[in-house]
Amino acid sequence: MVVTVPVSECDYQAIQIGSRWYISTDYEHHQTSLTRAQSHADPDGMLRYVVSEQDPGIANWLELCGHPQGVMMLRWQRLERDLTAEDGPRVEVVDVASLADRLPYYDENRVTPEEYTARIAARQVGIARRMIS
Repeated sequence: MVVTVPVSECDYQAIQIGSRWYISTDYEHHQTSLTRAQSHADPDGMLRYVVSEQDPGIANWLELCGHPQGVMMLRWQRLERDLTAEDGPRVEVVDVASLADRLPYYDENRVTPEEYTARIAARQVGIARRMIS
């Protein structure tokens, strides 16, 4: 599934997926949430997230962690205007094999397995710091 939302002018913007019981999935060892700062924004000002069990090899992949059903939460904090229909989200179900044709900036979003491992390591450091503060 591809979820598309525009980058918003606010202090905090994020997406998070969870189990069907509204429980956060393993966000320490897997990328199950992304803030705007952690997300790759496309040149057209859009954030495009791929929600998939299979690694699509892109920066904005949200891992299902074995939960084929669940919830998705989008958050905007400290907005100075009301959200409108143009703020999204737009959702499209596509095959992982067709992502190169469906994502307009696919090549710019690519990450290697090593880069993805580094992203997870950075998450773990951030979580560890948050838990001891």
